[in-house]
This record gives sequence, C-alpha cells and structure tokens, in this order.
Amino acid sequence: MNKAYLLIIIVVFCLLCSCSDDENADLSCLTAEMCDIYVSAPKIAVNAVTDSDRQLSFDSQLSVPWATKPDSVYRAMLYYNSPITSLTVSPLYAERVLLLTPHPKSKAAEWSENADPMEVNSIWQAKNGKYLNLGISLKNGSTTDDSQYHSIGLVTDTIIRSSAKAHHYYRVCHAQNDMPMHYTVRTYLSIPIASIPEGDTLTVSVPTDAGMKEMTVVK
Repeated sequence: MNKAYLLIIIVVFCLLCSCSDDENADLSCLTAEMCDIYVSAPKIAVNAVTDSDRQLSFDSQLSVPWATKPDSVYRAMLYYNSPITSLTVSPLYAERVLLLTPHPKSKAAEWSENADPMEVNSIWQAKNGKYLNLGISLKNGSTTDDSQYHSIGLVTDTIIRSSAKAHHYYRVCHAQNDMPMHYTVRTYLSIPIASIPEGDTLTVSVPTDAGMKEMTVVK
C-alpha cells in the first residue's frame, strides 16, 4: 500500500521581501513560488521548473535535507532571489510540498476513513494545469517519539461522467497519530491533475473542526 507521510519540521525562517537597484546590480526581488525542483545528488537541488513553466537555473547549489533520492524531482515551495532580466536565480530555501496521488478506496482501506481535522487556507490551480495546490494548517508540537507524525493521503471517492465531461470527487485523509497539538504549522499539498482533461470539475473534501469542507474548481 502506498501511503503518504508528512513529517512536520519547524523552521524559523524570516524573509524580508525587498527590491534593490544600484549601479552594479540588476533589479531583483525575493520570490516564493511552487516548483518542481531537480535533485542531482542526495539533498542537493540545482534547478527548478515553476508552476507557470519557467525554467529556473540556480547560481549555486541549494541544500534540501529532505530530498534524499538522487536524480529525482520533488515538489517544493521555493524561495529565491530573482533578477528581473535573467532566469538564473539565487535559491534561498525550499519547503517540502507533499504530493498527494489519488488512491481508489479499495486500495486505501487501512487509512481511507482517517478524518482528523486540519485547516484549509487556500486552494489554487497551477498555471500550467499540472497541479491543484492546497495551503493547509496542522496542529503540531515537539516530540521525541519517531512513531508520532502526521499521515496524509488522498482518496478518489467517485468519478461521475456526463457527456464529454467528468466530475472527480477527492477526499483528503488525515491522521494526527498522537502528535502534540501545541501550535499551528502552515504547509502545502499538491494533487497531480495533468491527466485530467480541461473542462472537468474537481471537488476536494477536507476534514476540519467544522466538519468536511468541500472546495470545487473547474480545470
């Protein structure tokens, strides 16, 4: 069984968004953007493709401790300093984004009913049509028990087809797994939707303190 686990790592990362223009430098700005980052060696990222299909080259290698498989692509929220006149950027930090691949309920029996609450902050489609992104918040806390971690998965409840279009119903499954709930952590999820035709409808249900929250978008 494929099951997605999310290990929440607390990073105090203060970013001052500023633009500068002096006699010896191009105008540049700090940017945060959802990306697919390429890892050439364990924990080392060397370039990225944004959700608007911009090809970004890094002027230096970026350390990504959570990306351990070489020659691989990972989802991330990438923070970088970007000269306006160049696609070569200065990478600063990459926050892991959990990629949720939908599973049929028959293949997710062990966890398909997990419904511990989370908070949904935002939902948006990637400009290139490859992902549906969610910004969420989870209750978290410090623990020394390696068996305590958030577990998140995605189930396809049903697909209803009518004429040439279809309505895809997804449900986010979340298990708190006895993680302490001392503070709130914001993070991101991505659902791959490249194979879904334009014009199809997607409804995502997420467990919250107020019950299941449904969000619907048209690709």
